[in-house]
Amino acid sequence: LVIGYPKFKLRNLSIPNSKLHTYPYLHPLVIKFPRILNNLPFKLKYAIRELDVRLISKYAKKVSRENSTFIAISSLGHDLFSINGNEESKNVIICRASRHIQEQHKILLDASIKWNISTELPSKEIISREISEYQRATRIIVPSKICRESFIRYGVDASKVRVVYFPSNLIDFKFQRNESQQEVVLSFVGQVTLRKGICTFLEALELL
Repeated sequence: LVIGYPKFKLRNLSIPNSKLHTYPYLHPLVIKFPRILNNLPFKLKYAIRELDVRLISKYAKKVSRENSTFIAISSLGHDLFSINGNEESKNVIICRASRHIQEQHKILLDASIKWNISTELPSKEIISREISEYQRATRIIVPSKICRESFIRYGVDASKVRVVYFPSNLIDFKFQRNESQQEVVLSFVGQVTLRKGICTFLEALELL
């Protein structure tokens, strides 16, 4: 298991340290300080994000040379195809937690225009990288039927794309119904950004 975080982040998951490989040099900074990153010049910001992706991908390749089956988050699996130079002998499963990268780009661009809010769009390099992964992957795993349909619309073989719904840890997240509570309380959990659909969420509330 190759991760971009320090090992202690997974200490409660009972995964032996011997099975963990971590490359926590740039990724935690990208995740923890998004405001600082977003205030950097456009080209520098994209260069840092691209470097982050490439470093983790190359590190995964380095520690996985003896393996024949790989599961990788989209954008991070590109280098795995070239391990030992024999692509046909490997199974590479790409996990994409969203729609096809080109459809995501279109949705974000349309939302940015509609709401007049600037947002970060996937770079040409990331789009090209992901499309290459889609074409070469043995399987593509997505979390919903809507996401699967977006891949089919953009020409990916339907038999290659499988739906595996996001799991939930019911021990840590318990639902408790309060029968005495009369009003409905809705919550938004996520980054308050256009990418996470906050504007659409607020628009939907007006219809209730």
